[in-house]
Amino acid sequence: MAVFENSRYLRTQMYNREGWKVPVLDIRERVSFNADLFRRYQWQEGDTLDGVAVKNYGISALRWAILDANPQYATEFDIKNGDYINIPDYEEVVSYVNV
Repeated sequence: MAVFENSRYLRTQMYNREGWKVPVLDIRERVSFNADLFRRYQWQEGDTLDGVAVKNYGISALRWAILDANPQYATEFDIKNGDYINIPDYEEVVSYVNV
């Protein structure tokens, strides 16, 4: 399984049957979405990527796509109130995953 490079889960390890500690997760590459299909959203106080994903896609699990479409931010905590962020097209996002 792959995660974003700043994920708190990146260093997660587990033991295999032989008792060896092995990494579970790998760093994933950001997806480059078609910028012509982006919608713009102005970040407001109290917003979270989960919440913005639910508003736009109906599912919080697609929050990664919003962060991928805004590479100037390493995490959602870098987004400031009033910033405009890109929201990728839903159909393009779900073409990368099974939801």
